[in-house]
Amino acid sequence: MRERETAGLLTALRRAATLHRLYGGGHPLTTVALADAARSADDLAPDGPVQLTVVDESVYLDRNLLPMASLAHGAFLRTMQERGVQSLTLIPPVSPEDLAAFTATLAGE
Repeated sequence: MRERETAGLLTALRRAATLHRLYGGGHPLTTVALADAARSADDLAPDGPVQLTVVDESVYLDRNLLPMASLAHGAFLRTMQERGVQSLTLIPPVSPEDLAAFTATLAGE
């Protein structure tokens, strides 16, 4: 089910959004975090597009519930929902620029 890869992506996105909120989009730490998130996204979607869906603090990967990732990242999933994010489609190759606007939204911009 690729639960570990999904958890890795959620961790990377949370880190990038936090750094964006603290230091801004152009800060070197944010840039590195976005590159890490893009690599995690590519690890999750090596063969083609995948969709992450957030419903009631649970995350689904292509309609498959990921219970451990949901429990481990519940607070971040709530943040996504509060910012109006219901799903995220990843189409490889994912670039840091692809994720910059997303993390800016999560950071509250």
